[in-house]
Amino acid sequence: DEIAVKDNAGANSIYELKAGAGTKEGTFSLKSGSAPQGAIKAFYPASVVDGANLVWPEIQKGGLSVPMYAEAEAATAETKLGFNSLGAIFRIFFSTSAEKIKLTSVTLRALGETPAALSGEFTVDAGKAVIVKGGKSSVTLQLAEGGVSVGSSPVPFDISIPAGTYADGFEIELNTTDNTSCKLTSTSSFVIAQNSVNMIIIKGDGFKYPVPENVVLPGEFSISASEKVHFTRGNLIYDVTASKWGFYQNQYDRATAKSNTLV
Repeated sequence: DEIAVKDNAGANSIYELKAGAGTKEGTFSLKSGSAPQGAIKAFYPASVVDGANLVWPEIQKGGLSVPMYAEAEAATAETKLGFNSLGAIFRIFFSTSAEKIKLTSVTLRALGETPAALSGEFTVDAGKAVIVKGGKSSVTLQLAEGGVSVGSSPVPFDISIPAGTYADGFEIELNTTDNTSCKLTSTSSFVIAQNSVNMIIIKGDGFKYPVPENVVLPGEFSISASEKVHFTRGNLIYDVTASKWGFYQNQYDRATAKSNTLV
């Protein structure tokens, strides 16, 4: 583990954990940069500091905690820092009746005409992270390579977000190893308190393959009371080089006799 330290002169330094892994207290030593001078501000994990900016991660990985913050009036070799959370955890318990589902990522997206920002550059105001103008309304949790199996028993997924009121709710998108996805929406207002764990329990069975852009005819066609299909503009195609299926843009498009990559 590493923390980033900024001093009044704007200099950044990185400290790495030397003792106390897995406990509430740790000892850190200077890894890179110079020893800070005067008052300092420290951030964990160190990755939230990007040069002169602070950035709430849009792409998160399992095990990432909520960004934390500490400050001290003067830095010494024995400075003690008490870290406080800059945001909160949004914990999604997900289950499904679909079989053999392995998730590769979970995306949380704020809804509304002007959706609140969930990631991007931020400042610290009264000990809380405040996303500045230009932030993004989504954050994605990337899961372990090979995917995480889900089934009838709810599986928790933790995403860190800034505290605040999300009046128009969220959309949750779950993506799988076979490139299908399931989108679920809650338009309820969520009040996310700082340093809190907020839980939502959801179930989704409607995993679908994405509709290719610019290759489908307008509209959907019903094939049963609950199932709909799209018709493509062109025939199915397989790119041997890229090992990828796709569709031609037009009905009259064909692979040429000289082509050895398209089937």
